[in-house]
Amino acid sequence: MSTYAASAVKMGNEFEFQPVRVDHKGVQPDIPINQSLIQSKINNTMQFYFIGSSHMRYNFDALLTLLYDFLGDVLTGHPERKYEEMKVDNFEFRAAVAAVEVTRILEAQCSLLRKAPQNKTIIIQTGTHDLARASPHVTISAKYQGPALVGTLERIFNGSTECPGLSKIVWMTIVPYPLCTDDTVDGPADCKGTAGFRNNPSIAAVNQFYLNNLMRVSANSHIKLSVVDAYAIIKPRLLLSEDAEAVCKNHFLCRLDSLSILTTKGGMATLLEMVKAAMW
Repeated sequence: MSTYAASAVKMGNEFEFQPVRVDHKGVQPDIPINQSLIQSKINNTMQFYFIGSSHMRYNFDALLTLLYDFLGDVLTGHPERKYEEMKVDNFEFRAAVAAVEVTRILEAQCSLLRKAPQNKTIIIQTGTHDLARASPHVTISAKYQGPALVGTLERIFNGSTECPGLSKIVWMTIVPYPLCTDDTVDGPADCKGTAGFRNNPSIAAVNQFYLNNLMRVSANSHIKLSVVDAYAIIKPRLLLSEDAEAVCKNHFLCRLDSLSILTTKGGMATLLEMVKAAMW
């Protein structure tokens, strides 16, 4: 198993917030992504399937922006920011805002692979929507939430649920929650009633639950597991300037419109590690 953690983040003077608009006319981010290698992946038979909520959707958007000259070209027919699914060449995204949805999508993917096997890497991030509704105890202990997802992953890794052609699962931890922690009646207007249990101690607990179980269930499996510790990559950047290190309230990448992506240093570092984990 490979783990990508906070060493990917440059500190020091780069704490200064410098959002970069990435589009066909703007400045490309200074990150060492080997585009020729990625292009070779597009040209072969490997399929990359992304499951997650808005954080994963924006990672998907940013990846497409780096791969194609003009994001608007590949988003034709998908003008809305919060699309539920999209497929471009070998890359496909499917929205899932709760653990129960990730479980159902994984099972459906295995069913499809049993009917038509193909080389596939699946990238997963569960997000914080479960914590918006209930405490981390529910996510960790309720049979239909975290334990059900872990059970599905265990059956995939040990082969009792057959997924022909699935070669790797990339697990991305939940990112830290920088804003909207004050959802009281006197809190910021954008934050009222939105945080729930979405705070960093709760997120860290849920991340640890999934990572402990992934280490256990993936042992000795022919399916590779890579972990991108998005929480550890981004969290150190929030210590000095928490409000300034996020975009679109509580994200680290954000698609502003059909043409461009607003980025942060932490968001781009996480994107780079996701690409490395999925394609190397």
